[in-house]
Amino acid sequence: MYFLYMVLMLVLIALAHAGAFYFLFGRTITYREALRINCAAIALNKIFFSGTGFVMAGSLAKNKNISWQKVLGVFLVLEGLSVIPWLIAGCFFGITFAAVNAYIVLAVILFGLLFIWIKREKFRKVLFDMRVHAGQIGKNIVYALPCIILEMFLFFCYYVFLFQGYALNITGFNIFKIVAVSFSAGYLSPAPSGLGFKDAALAGLLLLQGVAAGKAAMIMAFDRLIIMVFWLAMGFIAAGDLLYAVWCKKFAKNIQDKKELAG
Repeated sequence: MYFLYMVLMLVLIALAHAGAFYFLFGRTITYREALRINCAAIALNKIFFSGTGFVMAGSLAKNKNISWQKVLGVFLVLEGLSVIPWLIAGCFFGITFAAVNAYIVLAVILFGLLFIWIKREKFRKVLFDMRVHAGQIGKNIVYALPCIILEMFLFFCYYVFLFQGYALNITGFNIFKIVAVSFSAGYLSPAPSGLGFKDAALAGLLLLQGVAAGKAAMIMAFDRLIIMVFWLAMGFIAAGDLLYAVWCKKFAKNIQDKKELAG
């Protein structure tokens, strides 16, 4: 029964996230289009590095005559509004994971800055185009906030049901701390979807709550599995054609790269 509640929470999270995107976009696209673009972006983020899904989904939006600069701008604003509260809470509760991985994080940042410098002319044009839409996106934040707050509450409820499913006796406040710190550890890590970092943090924090190591490992693995499978399924159900276009584009690029190396 708790498993069904968890799935329900994830479905409602997807709907709330798409609602926030819809309002930030100024309601100039349909809610169905907002849901499809969001599901495709999140599914791609689970497969590749975080952020790649936003860029790819934004690029694919051009096929529907939707400004991909505006799509990318809305994604960035929505990401900030959705993530910053959890990061603040994670840091407040004494997160030290970023410090442990400081050299890795620094290397990723330097690589990103080098890439931006090499492609600076293209980035300058993209940022200029996004600035055109920034004012309107800012005005729409007030309409998106209820969806974002609801999404955060549903995310918390997901972990409440997860822990109840394993008969854990953890207070709501401690659950909030576990969610905030483990989420922050995964988000600040260089791995796709925080793979390994978020999971280790979740298991470690459960151990501090007196949970047996075997049970903590089971919860960690189940949490990773259900979230990964859910978003991939939602991506293919809601936006299969967009994801198919991404795979075809990536496959064609791989073939072209091999031909250039062979030549």
